[in-house]
Amino acid sequence: IIADLLSDSFPHLLDARFTADMESSLDKIEDGAASMKDTLENFYSPFQSDLKSAKENMHNVKRFGLPTGEHCPDCNEELLLRSGRYGLFLGCSAYPECGYTSNITVNKEAPKEPIPTDQECPQCKAQMVIRDGRAGPFLACSRYPDCKTALPLSTGVVCPKCGKGELVQRRSRRGKTFYSCSMYPQCDCSYWNKPVAQSCPNSDCDSPIMEEKWSKKDGLFLQCPKCKTKADSSPGNVAEVK
Repeated sequence: IIADLLSDSFPHLLDARFTADMESSLDKIEDGAASMKDTLENFYSPFQSDLKSAKENMHNVKRFGLPTGEHCPDCNEELLLRSGRYGLFLGCSAYPECGYTSNITVNKEAPKEPIPTDQECPQCKAQMVIRDGRAGPFLACSRYPDCKTALPLSTGVVCPKCGKGELVQRRSRRGKTFYSCSMYPQCDCSYWNKPVAQSCPNSDCDSPIMEEKWSKKDGLFLQCPKCKTKADSSPGNVAEVK
């Protein structure tokens, strides 16, 4: 319902081309070919207009409901999908003359099967598996709930800052994936892009890792987090991209 309402009121934002164009704009800002202020102004002006229009014209589901095409078993009027204190429900469009309501049964997807790994649980030596949680995928002991060991997914890349921990996959409070040292909080090294155990091809740079990045112009490529040198992402290819 929310997706449909947003698509009607903000068609530009939910267009797949918007994400691609925004990626391109961010790349231009990073390369110094575009102004951050101008880019934000070009985005915000039409967005502000759409937002004002949505406040005035967006359909109020809670007040008016959404048509379902089904008929009330009591009076034969159309049933509407409505929103109340406890979520969505079906209610007769003839309310208050007809007070018929019905709960909605939601078919939830079956939970994904855990993916086996060749890693041993550090507590009980049982096999570790990859499970999906609210914060994203993670490693868990296959003997759960008897063993509640859980670990973040490792990239296999040694932390370039402390040299002791590994960079592991985590998820921020807002749901964005990032990579940080497993020795946190002793080491605060972190990256927003996936790290790769590959030295920077720039002979003047000593970075032992590269980051996976994507742009509309270059596709998937590697970039040094220190000197920003770009390289081909093909396996075994460390040639600098001019």
